[in-house]
Amino acid sequence: MAQVVGVEVTACIAGMEALEHRMNTAVRQIVEDAAHLIQLAGAAKAPVGTPGNSTNAPGDLGRSVSVEGPYGGDGIYEAKVGPTMIYSRQRELGGAIYAKNARYMHFFQHGVERFERRVYQHPEPYMKPARDESIEPIAVLARARVAEAIVTPRG
Repeated sequence: MAQVVGVEVTACIAGMEALEHRMNTAVRQIVEDAAHLIQLAGAAKAPVGTPGNSTNAPGDLGRSVSVEGPYGGDGIYEAKVGPTMIYSRQRELGGAIYAKNARYMHFFQHGVERFERRVYQHPEPYMKPARDESIEPIAVLARARVAEAIVTPRG
């Protein structure tokens, strides 16, 4: 009888180790998939510039939304999602823009020539709404990945 119990314990430990491996893989996949869902939503929501208004082409901000990661291990993973354009934070949060290389900024607004020392850019949030709208799809995906991982493979 002692050998049977030992075999059952060994099989249980092996089963738990296999479950741990499947869960670790599932968590990594969840983080990776979540990052890409947020990336797609952020790129779709990014403000599009006006041709001739800057040195960047319209759509550059959305195309710059990228994913780094996932990083980590042992069931603890993270990924970074965000735009890489230098003005991306300004577009998201808004704020003052000051003349840097001259006393005044020279630009045209609605066909009118303007000279300003500073202008205020209104916020145009796109990454936070992208994250917010991705939460439910990520939760659905996570539930499916975890359910798949806990099912004992037959064979």
